[in-house]
Amino acid sequence: MRVLIFCVGTRGDVEPFIALARAAEAAGHDALVCSTHEHEDLCARSKVSFASVGESIADDPEMFKIASTSLAAFEAGKITAAEMQKQQMAMLTTVLGRVSLPHSRALMAILDAAASEGKPFDLAIATILGHRSIQPHLEARNLVFYHLPMQGRAEGFLGSNLMWWYRKAIWGAFQRLVWGAFLEKNVNESRTLAGLDTLSYVSEYYARMHRAPTILGYLEELTPTPYPPKTNELRDVRAQGVLMLDDHARSKREALPADLEAFLAAGPPPVYIGFGSMRLAARHVTMVVLQAVKQAGGRCVLAAGWAELGTHQLDPASDGTAELLSFAKSSVFEISSVDHRMLLPRCASAVCHAGAGTFAAVLLAGIPIIACPFAFDQFGFARAGVGAGVSPGFAPLGRRACRSHPQGGRRAAADGAQSQAHPGGHVAARSNRQGRRRRHGGRPA
Repeated sequence: MRVLIFCVGTRGDVEPFIALARAAEAAGHDALVCSTHEHEDLCARSKVSFASVGESIADDPEMFKIASTSLAAFEAGKITAAEMQKQQMAMLTTVLGRVSLPHSRALMAILDAAASEGKPFDLAIATILGHRSIQPHLEARNLVFYHLPMQGRAEGFLGSNLMWWYRKAIWGAFQRLVWGAFLEKNVNESRTLAGLDTLSYVSEYYARMHRAPTILGYLEELTPTPYPPKTNELRDVRAQGVLMLDDHARSKREALPADLEAFLAAGPPPVYIGFGSMRLAARHVTMVVLQAVKQAGGRCVLAAGWAELGTHQLDPASDGTAELLSFAKSSVFEISSVDHRMLLPRCASAVCHAGAGTFAAVLLAGIPIIACPFAFDQFGFARAGVGAGVSPGFAPLGRRACRSHPQGGRRAAADGAQSQAHPGGHVAARSNRQGRRRRHGGRPA
């Protein structure tokens, strides 16, 4: 069987699909991963066939322009953290709408080429965002893969502290808003491109999407309870659990950099601090992180991420910065990106945004997690970590780790540094005993 797998997003979004492709290959099928160009190298190292569908949202020049403008306004005190987050979410929505049609055209070209060679695809598997592009082209034979708990429900966005009927009402209103703002235009352009009828309502879109068999590729035990009827609203559901590249695929990756190995060997296990693809006020967040780690007397590995965090963001002439930079030379290791599966088991804890991929990697490493959620499913995972006993608390990134409420960011990073005295193994073991019983609990830090 020939399987086409379409996935877009960050590395954390795409890696589960590459793992799925490897599993399909191991079962004797022919799998092709279609994604944006920045994931080609990971596919090559994982020995998975790859086809590019074009640029990612990170390549959009308008995205960087709007992000830089909103961050500059925030750092100048002209807008609040909440206003900055709202502007950046609007930016993301606009960019996603702009890139979806080119992705659809690229997919059509891939499908047409396969058909002309007499090798049509038998099955298509897509992510949440990708499904709206691929569904019109292979409507009768596709499968939806959810790598995070957002299958047409409010839970991933709104958390578990609201009544289910209230979450459902808000989620319905949000869906209609998103449909009218950018989904309707892009979905119908893709459907027209494929010679299909257009859709008028968001309910029609989800009804068609939910007809497909569904795989839930996340930890159901560590996600909040959705509003009724749980997964019964979907058809042919299979809870697969988190998919990651296996040890064989990981062994083909490069080892940790030599200078990182030297840093790890030079002292006690550090705290990993990184926020993935979140767009942050880089200078301010770097200051908050370094101050917290310094006050706690710890060490950390700081991942730059899309926000490009790092000491290069700081002005040596500013008050107190020279002392922080001196501390960072010996106690902070800066890196653009790193293989979580290789690094995290050697860390004391992790301070992160609680994205699906990072959250799963931290749990697998058996270390505590201090979450700083920014949006979407991250709040659900952050609460779940507290409820399962693997996290002492969480500080929402857009609300507490910013200038308007800096104490939340300092507490999160300090908790991570201080957890060096509490190895993560016992925390992970406790989560196995308490996870199901406590998974609905948890309060913000």
